[in-house]
Amino acid sequence: MLHSLFGVGPLKVDFFNNVYPQAPSSPVDVPEILSYVLKNEQGSQMKYQLPVTLGNVPLNIRKIKKSYRYAHEGVFRAPQRSLYSIHKGVILGETGIIYDTAKRVAIDESALEWSSVLTKNRFFTAWRLSKPAYLQGIALSIASIGSDGGFYHFLHEAIPKLYFAKDFLPHLNYILISGEPLAWKLKWLNALPFTLPQIIWLKRDSHLQFDQIIFTNHVVTDHQPSPWSANILRDLYALPSLKNTIPHRIIWASRGSVKLRDFKWENEFLSKYSFIENVDFSSLTVYDTMRICAEAKLIISPHGAALANLVFCSAGTKVLEIFPNTVWLPLYSRLSNSASLHHYIIHLDFENDNARYGLSYFIDIFDKFIANEQART
Repeated sequence: MLHSLFGVGPLKVDFFNNVYPQAPSSPVDVPEILSYVLKNEQGSQMKYQLPVTLGNVPLNIRKIKKSYRYAHEGVFRAPQRSLYSIHKGVILGETGIIYDTAKRVAIDESALEWSSVLTKNRFFTAWRLSKPAYLQGIALSIASIGSDGGFYHFLHEAIPKLYFAKDFLPHLNYILISGEPLAWKLKWLNALPFTLPQIIWLKRDSHLQFDQIIFTNHVVTDHQPSPWSANILRDLYALPSLKNTIPHRIIWASRGSVKLRDFKWENEFLSKYSFIENVDFSSLTVYDTMRICAEAKLIISPHGAALANLVFCSAGTKVLEIFPNTVWLPLYSRLSNSASLHHYIIHLDFENDNARYGLSYFIDIFDKFIANEQART
């Protein structure tokens, strides 16, 4: 292929330590190169448990062929956290594929694909890539698959990368971030307790080279938030005024502004319970988001991005996550595990209030749930 003979992009993928091995008996008088591991931290173990299911709909875990996509529960290993540096490194695309131009090898730890191996990415199969644009200086990539448009992926997978490399921020010229400069991303970036260097927003056709590019492995893996990531988000966005907050509010996290997984009978349900506050988290400031979460004793929410904010809840807060079908996804119940919250799930029909698992069914289940919680307190 022309890409192999005359191209400039990567031809294969390998682990960082295989691309830059420690050679024995190396001479001293050789050109310096900035390709090495800058930092390592060992990941700890973490335990996930199944949430409590309300109602009569059985838990249905997604399968790939005949195997479960997600383990029911068990002891998991959090990934080792590593910070890497590449001399004259290049980054490709919005997910941040990083490669060595001389070796034409992409670093496995830098990027992922959702359902295929990295070498199936279009950059490996293209006939020819244009040369990367060169920018003088040092760049840190916090690119992460899904973080270009997904709030959970941005907050829980990209921002922890920034925290892990925070000691290097004074030496950087650029931060590389997936996607467009959307208002909600800027809101959370501007709330960080340190000043960032120039941001470069990585797009689908981005192809950039720097004097030195620094990046991490996947410090938080897919559907596996960890106590480490929960604690560092709390530390990054810590507000002393919320430290001794006593949870007392019951919050409904509305998806009315999203129009995806939106309850057609949301208003009818809320009209029956004056003690439930209807909150659209997407419209709030970072401070108000954290304050409401810290003050919540119960959060009720359809499965969706609003639940990424659970990390700011007080320990012991109860969460009722509502699914629009019978396929359970463990992301937010595992986040509750990591943040010491109590997680419940229920499956409902969002569209039809007269359906078997519609409004009347939910009211009956919810009344019993509230009565049980009041009895316990």
